[in-house]
Amino acid sequence: GDIGYNYRASELEAALGIVRLKKLEENVKRRRKLVALYREIITSFNLPVEFIENPLESSSHYILPILLEDQATRDKLIEHMTKNRIQTSIHYLPVHLFRYFRENLGTGPGMLPVTEDVGARELTLPLFPTMSESQVEMVVMKIKEFFYG
Repeated sequence: GDIGYNYRASELEAALGIVRLKKLEENVKRRRKLVALYREIITSFNLPVEFIENPLESSSHYILPILLEDQATRDKLIEHMTKNRIQTSIHYLPVHLFRYFRENLGTGPGMLPVTEDVGARELTLPLFPTMSESQVEMVVMKIKEFFYG
């Protein structure tokens, strides 16, 4: 037979999951409110940032990805945010560029230009249910500082 995995949760993990599910609706509402605030402030400052369209009312907003002009801008913004002790991350790396896929499936650069473009420009901003409005404002102020000094 093939090697497989057992993904059954332990009783402790199941108990923790039940507790977290009870908070899910409240956490999603909070995330939606924070995303709306991010959008409002970023738009009010006319920052050169694109939002990946997720309707506020139908997305769980488990992350807040934005798109910047190019990879160089994204990388410099990451550096600026890190210096200011704000953690950002990159999601949605183009999987077809991973070594495994290049070596085993013959994929490579140029095959999915839109995916590669988004992968190069995407940056994920901090977003968590216990985040305060003032923390959102501070993150956006550091982005503003990056672009406008």
